[in-house]
Amino acid sequence: MKKAIFITVALFLLTGCGDEEGKKKKVEAGEEVVTEVSQPENTESKEIKPDTKSIEGETEDGRVITAYHWHDIEAMPKAETILEAVETIYGKDRYYYEDTKTKIDLMKHIFEPDNEKRGFNYEIDGKEEVVFFNNQFNFDLVIDNNVDMRMEMIDFIHYLKESNLILTEEQLRDKGLERQFTYQIRLFNERLPGENYSQPSIYWMVKASSLLEMDFSNKEGIYKKIYNFGQYEGPYPSVDEQNQE
Repeated sequence: MKKAIFITVALFLLTGCGDEEGKKKKVEAGEEVVTEVSQPENTESKEIKPDTKSIEGETEDGRVITAYHWHDIEAMPKAETILEAVETIYGKDRYYYEDTKTKIDLMKHIFEPDNEKRGFNYEIDGKEEVVFFNNQFNFDLVIDNNVDMRMEMIDFIHYLKESNLILTEEQLRDKGLERQFTYQIRLFNERLPGENYSQPSIYWMVKASSLLEMDFSNKEGIYKKIYNFGQYEGPYPSVDEQNQE
């Protein structure tokens, strides 16, 4: 009798305790009892994805009101290329010209030691083209009318800087460009198939030397005075609103 009780208790320990401790599953194979332990989910290295837009209601005519919220740039994985930075902030569907993506991808080569002319050959649709960057990086992208483009542009420039993808003082000095090299974000209204290309509706040009100095811990300050950081053309507060700040 004692032997039977002992076996019963042992079986109970084998088949019951695991369920309480580690969500174990019991699998019976003949007379043997085999336990399978489910591994805990690894949550330590999940990629941080920006979540910067929220629905804030509707207008009187039924249009959705979308608010843009600053990215937590410091907490995001660093971009390895300028192209990756563009697609992280703007997405992969915002290129205006058909070759914009290719040109942005070529930007990483602009200051390579063997590139004295700052120009690159590439092929698009089987045709060889040459792109010259001269003294600027151009980002020709489509406007997203649902968000504040000024905030998005500031986040993008901040992300480039945080990812160490902006030109250094040494690079600018070696090429004699410290006072003239610029980053230019040009935003266009969406072009319908067959429609002529238009002029940018929003434009922000920032000198590379200014970008090196900009303090992005005060993005609200940059946002309110974006017209004082380089050259800005587009929607911004009126003169009266500026004087009230």
